[in-house]
Amino acid sequence: MFLSLSGKMAITACMHLVWVFTGELFSTKHRMRIIGEASMVARVGSIMVPYINDLLGRVYPWAPGVMLSVAVTISSSLVWILPETANRKLTQNENEVIEPKTRSHTNENGSVIEEPII
Repeated sequence: MFLSLSGKMAITACMHLVWVFTGELFSTKHRMRIIGEASMVARVGSIMVPYINDLLGRVYPWAPGVMLSVAVTISSSLVWILPETANRKLTQNENEVIEPKTRSHTNENGSVIEEPII
């Protein structure tokens, strides 16, 4: 019971992460479409959960909790590979995403050095 409830709670938290990160990762042109697609997949998943609990729970009572826990662990782990978006300007089009980001500064000799922004 605890595993199942914690899995459902973590899935809800993952959906909130999707809303936050999607708005920051994608350009304005594609942002709403991608948020809509992510929301659609989440709704399909939430429709399937009661059936998984009912059908699979009859045969293996422990299986629904394990399946939810595995899904939560995988989706939560995938968040860690997303790039950092703190203090970055939101992109407006694809060119801003594709362009290499560099930072220019002058060293003590007066020459300009360009470094990639990570």
